[in-house]
Amino acid sequence: MSIERSKAIILKNQDLRETSVLATFFTKDFGKISGIMKGVRGALNQTNNSLEPFSLSEIIFYKRKRGNLYTVSQCDLVEYFKNIREDYKRIIYATYFIDLLNAVTIFEDKNDMLFELVLETLSVLNQGKEPESTKSIFEVKTLMLSGFRPRIDACIKCERPILRQAKFSIRYGGLLCKDCFIEDRGAVDIYEGSLATMLHIENADLKSVFRLSILPQVEKQLDEILDNFIKFHIDKRLKSKFFADFLV
Repeated sequence: MSIERSKAIILKNQDLRETSVLATFFTKDFGKISGIMKGVRGALNQTNNSLEPFSLSEIIFYKRKRGNLYTVSQCDLVEYFKNIREDYKRIIYATYFIDLLNAVTIFEDKNDMLFELVLETLSVLNQGKEPESTKSIFEVKTLMLSGFRPRIDACIKCERPILRQAKFSIRYGGLLCKDCFIEDRGAVDIYEGSLATMLHIENADLKSVFRLSILPQVEKQLDEILDNFIKFHIDKRLKSKFFADFLV
């Protein structure tokens, strides 16, 4: 039973018994894990903050003898993202980001790039980046890095390059060329600018992608397409998304 250490983003927590907390962490080195931390309820604020959702902490933990849970023996706060927590809109969006992260990840599946993505997203949101454009960037990158990527580099049915007009099929999870429109009558038109923006987001590195300025009409269309895509393919109800929609 080896003792491990890793930086971790707190996805969620819940009270367990009188003084313990059950938390789900997305760790840099081990992926998503769930662990019990004993004797922390009613402790100093520093300890409580380290277990708050979307905090970045460093945890020390080890596998329990039975089941898939870990025992977390230490949880030290690294970054609280204070500026996010002082703004209601930013809190809602940050909560949605980690809810989506939780929905697309499986336990103990390490994903360095996804960890860096959520950390960079929270950092730029904390620094004042507008939540709406941050949302589109985070969703496109998260879908790509977690294996839920929509097919936008070619027709999803015939695999031929998209030369001119295209539609986006939520059902099939990607673009349809003009010859394949008949495959999905519910497919929606997509702007060239929306497609170009998605491709740019996929290919850009994390340090430059959040400098991208997205046109309002493109942002609106991406919001609709990505929301419907996530609802259909993730098949999980994210309560935080309801509150984010309410803010629009």
